[in-house]
Amino acid sequence: MNARKIVALFVLRGRPGLGHVIPGLALAKAAYDQGIEVHIATYSNGFHFLSSQGSIDIEYKLYNLDVQKKYLDWPGLCPYDHGVRIILPLIEEINADLCFFGGEYLMGPLTSGTQCKSVALFNPEIMINTEKNKTPSTYLLNLLESNDFLLPLDALPQGRPLINSTNIASKVMGCGYYTLPTCNTDNLNETVVVANGGGIEFPENTASYSSKVADPYNWVSETYTYTRDSIKHALECFNGNSTVKVFSCLGSDLNNTLQQLAEPERLEVKPVSLEYYRYLHTASLVISRAGVGFISDVKNIRGGKVVWALSGHDEQSLIASNFEESCADAYFSKSTSDLKRCIESASRPRAIDSDTNPNTGYQNAMKSLSCILNRV
Repeated sequence: MNARKIVALFVLRGRPGLGHVIPGLALAKAAYDQGIEVHIATYSNGFHFLSSQGSIDIEYKLYNLDVQKKYLDWPGLCPYDHGVRIILPLIEEINADLCFFGGEYLMGPLTSGTQCKSVALFNPEIMINTEKNKTPSTYLLNLLESNDFLLPLDALPQGRPLINSTNIASKVMGCGYYTLPTCNTDNLNETVVVANGGGIEFPENTASYSSKVADPYNWVSETYTYTRDSIKHALECFNGNSTVKVFSCLGSDLNNTLQQLAEPERLEVKPVSLEYYRYLHTASLVISRAGVGFISDVKNIRGGKVVWALSGHDEQSLIASNFEESCADAYFSKSTSDLKRCIESASRPRAIDSDTNPNTGYQNAMKSLSCILNRV
């Protein structure tokens, strides 16, 4: 008699961008490749992205969770309305053995009365001892401790001053970035990929993202300006020899406006979709907003990289600065006036490191998942 398949549910935070959907999807792919039955529940940008066209060679059942479009601060799900009323019954319905909470930091205690083990994917930026972090981080870390396993999406901060329990470290099953696998190892071509994040469903209050007063409506405007200027400078820099592929979260009206910047033969503007991965590893240059998901995706691509951050967005600025310091061909444009210089620098011919492994992020996913399975 065949043993029952392990069943895994991935509950992935779907806004304001795709920072938790992309690494969650990579882990879901690793689970599928190890013979696990995969279910994914998400919402907003996450659902639109995962239901878009494109193939990543994985079978899963997708669930769309209903959320209010406007929200004050916390972008994730409600522990009771979504957790107790929707996700818990879903765990029981599909008889889930593992539940991965990607960015849903409030959900850890949900599985405590079930046979399902919980795994939290989290951004360790919440552990950094800043004024902004003090109050929410203590609360969130206590909730993280209620999970069975933990998967930080980057290296844990040195000293980790906001961890107040030794149980946190004992539950960490991996530490790194997670990306989808690629078989595309062709030579670099003249394609430039421009992206601007997974979404613009920003909160009404930006206090959890910014130590300064920031206007989320200005963030939408900035996203458009950076995208527009990235396209213009890329077209100029490659002197008519390149094709610019834009994956934009700005909506059809603004995307149509961007499309008018050049003829279709040189510029193609599309909504954010899985098709993005078709071009990522052979593009000569990739330009994008410095979100967690994007940085994970491009750490080991061979083309040049330019990132920008929303003004006053502490997390994105920190990610972009660290990325520039750790990657020789990455440039952090700190303003739109600096964008042209960064694009020109990243576009210069350079030696490609033959040891670059574009599948390091996926190997991380497989290793972390194996660690968890050995403990279940």
